[in-house]
Amino acid sequence: MKQAYKEAMNCNYNNSGDTEYRLDIDHNAKEIVLSFAGSSEFIINGKISLDWRQNFDFLVKPYKHMEHTFFVHRGIYGKYREVRDEIYDKLKGLEDYEMFIYGFSLGGGLTYLAHEDYWFKGFNPTSYAFASPRIFSWWNCGVLKKRFKNLTTVINRNDIVPKVPFRWMGYRHYGKVNMLGKWKVTFPWQWYKEHMGYKELLT
Repeated sequence: MKQAYKEAMNCNYNNSGDTEYRLDIDHNAKEIVLSFAGSSEFIINGKISLDWRQNFDFLVKPYKHMEHTFFVHRGIYGKYREVRDEIYDKLKGLEDYEMFIYGFSLGGGLTYLAHEDYWFKGFNPTSYAFASPRIFSWWNCGVLKKRFKNLTTVINRNDIVPKVPFRWMGYRHYGKVNMLGKWKVTFPWQWYKEHMGYKELLT
């Protein structure tokens, strides 16, 4: 778990757009490591950053002509689409490589999307999503549960970010959910401390 958290927080931002990720391919070990960066600062130039506003976006169908229809978080899916083809161009033909995907916060949401995408493409990723908002819908949850068998969602019980978007909006977590810490009364202005509390809990 500690190593997974370290990988989630280690991102070189080697992309050409706005969505930040790190991709390492070890051809000798036949191993792929893909990690996604977390949200940008909450307030930028006196305005709520786009990354955070996207946490409250709504559901959208991700693909055309889906055999099993489900829905995903529209805003974060948009960020994934920015780099989806760019990443896959580097991974075509490497389906037999061992693949690991990591992310924290917004990066955790992107980890969800990449995990499902690469599962569908014939890879067998093992993924860790730390402090991820909810990304996928309840719709067709039986199909989605099979796709997320090798994904672990790590949540600090007092972190508000994994609680949004809300269940009543149609979202849920998938994979193995690992809850950290004990529940306690947390005031709204303490949200950032709790959201960044994973490092302390994993040491």
